[in-house]
Amino acid sequence: MASDGVWEFLESDKAAELVNSFIWSNATDACTRLIETAAAKWRAEEGDYRDDITAICVRFHDLFSEAG
Repeated sequence: MASDGVWEFLESDKAAELVNSFIWSNATDACTRLIETAAAKWRAEEGDYRDDITAICVRFHDLFSEAG
């Protein structure tokens, strides 16, 4: 889940790929990478101005496993 500041210059599929590459080792690292990437995109597009960038990354173990 993330605020609109994340989505302004970062497409959802790219954000999902980014988070997925880090989430299984550390959710905090995944969230940090997402925020840093969004901030860099804002900097490239808008200079020193940016909207608020807030994100929560949660890892659910066995979310899609079959019930036994």
